[in-house]
Amino acid sequence: MIDISAKIKAGEYKSKLEYPDRIDPDYREKLGKRRIDRVRLDEQLRLDLESNYVCPHEVTRNNLWKLAWDNGHSSGHQEVVMWYEELFEDLVLPLLKERT
Repeated sequence: MIDISAKIKAGEYKSKLEYPDRIDPDYREKLGKRRIDRVRLDEQLRLDLESNYVCPHEVTRNNLWKLAWDNGHSSGHQEVVMWYEELFEDLVLPLLKERT
C-alpha cells in the first residue's frame, strides 16, 4: 500500500516548476509546461489512490475520482485523499461486499 500522505508531505505531487513571471518573454511557454506538469502529478495521485483502493469498474473509478477531486482539490491534495477514502468506504465498499 502506498503511503500517499507521506508523498504529499514530501511534495511529490507538487510541481517543481516555478510559476513564471508575467514579464518573462517565455511566460506562455513556461506556464504551459507548468500546467502539463501539474496534470501529470494530479494523475499520479489518482493512480496511487486507485492502487490503494481497488475498484473493478472503470466508470465507478472515474466517478469516484471526479467527486473526490471536485470536492477536495481547492483545499489541497490531502483533502482529495480524504474525500476519496470516504467515498470509497461509503459507496464502493458496500457494493463490493454485496457481490461476495
